[in-house]
Amino acid sequence: MPRHDAVFFDLDGTLLDTAPDLADACNFVLKKYQKKAVDFSKFRNWVHGGAKLMICQSFQIQPDNSDYETIKLEFLTCYQQILTQKTQLFPGINKVLDYLEANKIPWGVVTNKHQRLTLPLLDHFLLSSRCCCIVSGDTLPQTKPDPAPLLHACQLISVRPDYSLYIGDTLSDIQAAKSAGMRSIAVSYGYHPHLSSIETWPADAWAATTQDLLDLLALER
Repeated sequence: MPRHDAVFFDLDGTLLDTAPDLADACNFVLKKYQKKAVDFSKFRNWVHGGAKLMICQSFQIQPDNSDYETIKLEFLTCYQQILTQKTQLFPGINKVLDYLEANKIPWGVVTNKHQRLTLPLLDHFLLSSRCCCIVSGDTLPQTKPDPAPLLHACQLISVRPDYSLYIGDTLSDIQAAKSAGMRSIAVSYGYHPHLSSIETWPADAWAATTQDLLDLLALER
């Protein structure tokens, strides 16, 4: 990989392991509706699809169900109250960020998570002041896999997309990067669907661990 002028990260499943708090919020609402709690090993495989997939799978309903919007509001309200209780940086991710900063490579966050949830998480982990930009799921009308959020991030810090790198854990992350003309790294430690074959995604490189990610970035030099 060539050296990049900027590196952008997805949030959930790439920088932060948010699944435990999301699962707790969902199980709280399931209990309210007198439904059985969902097993975490199953729930983790639904995080990649956002609130819609997590709710539909956990409650076994479709988005056109009359209770869907109410459940979604209750789920997100509960999650917002506990979003930093169990969430952690993925092991080794701070070394990746330290490496970028030591080599004066700006890094930012581009996520489909709404700003009201994104900013408190980044603040909690003292990342807001370190990153060069934050593009949330409601910053623009478009969200990934549309390339618009990634292109917007490049515009914010005045870098060319073809000189930038995006790192994510889902196919939509990699598709967005490709459509934006950016190089990409797919990480398999995140929340991609169970049994999905990330080696078939149109990424430029793949990382099974944050150490792999660090090694790939170090090759740029």
